[in-house]
Amino acid sequence: MHQSAEAESRVILDTHVTTGARHDNQPYLEQLQRIEARYQVTILEATADRGYGSAAIIRELEAQGKQTFIPLWSGRVGNSKYLKGALVYQKEDDRFRCPTGKYLTPTPAIVENHKRYVSLSSDCQVCTQASTCPARTRRSSPQRFVLRNLDQDLFEEVLARMRAPAFGEKLSERMWKMEGLFAEAKQNHGLSRARYRGRSKVQIQAYLIAIVQNLKRLVAALRCWLITQSLSLRHHDPNHRSCQKADLFNRPDRFLGIADHSSWERYAHRSHRRKNALKEPRNIALMEQSPIGTCETFVPFRTPPPGFRTSQLSESRPHPRALARCPTARIC
Repeated sequence: MHQSAEAESRVILDTHVTTGARHDNQPYLEQLQRIEARYQVTILEATADRGYGSAAIIRELEAQGKQTFIPLWSGRVGNSKYLKGALVYQKEDDRFRCPTGKYLTPTPAIVENHKRYVSLSSDCQVCTQASTCPARTRRSSPQRFVLRNLDQDLFEEVLARMRAPAFGEKLSERMWKMEGLFAEAKQNHGLSRARYRGRSKVQIQAYLIAIVQNLKRLVAALRCWLITQSLSLRHHDPNHRSCQKADLFNRPDRFLGIADHSSWERYAHRSHRRKNALKEPRNIALMEQSPIGTCETFVPFRTPPPGFRTSQLSESRPHPRALARCPTARIC
């Protein structure tokens, strides 16, 4: 399964299921094009694992103006011992120079995306360093040759970027963001096993799981936004002790506020008679007067306002629905 997500919010933008016979890098470019066409966005940066680190993908993304943080698919790519030895590649003339000053020139033949550079037989016959020459031999012929990948310049550029600290930070970020989504889907939403046979049915399963994961993140973002907006509308003293520690990610009923003393007493007394009253202590917001205005204090439910009879607080606790029906209650 191939997934693409937005880097900041971790919202899944596309998920695609393929068979095991299809390589990882084959559907990647199509997936990015599908995302840009569907959401009418322009992708500026792409981060992926080694499975997508082919020369074709990196070259195509760079041609589109996208910044890539994709490592090469293998550690051996671009690190041939024949290219790191005594042979020196001269990019301006497109040739290799051996330690004795002789040259290996290219041939028109292209073998498996590699260009062949060969030397002259007359130069190698009288060479004193033939036994230690890093170039390859052609059977019994004294002629030497070297193979250079056509994408070697791109490989060297990517290898140089991979040594930069920013590149490693992007890969570490991708590890916990994307792999965390896969782990969440497998452990919590049943992605570890296919429920039905056939790629199309597994694709439906992947869509449903991605929808659930996106809803969780969108609801969490909306909740945080609502809480932030409610806090920004309050007039409070930032130096007050109650404003320094606010648990913003507790249950929503912890943000129900009772404005006056009579409402507290009346609804606490009603909840005492409810059979299904909550047994867990709740935190509710009490209104306190600070020197410069009204400030809300988050205190345990067991701490009543001054003058409240503690005998009315038995094992029962006010039900959130009762608090919601209070005419003086409001959502913070």
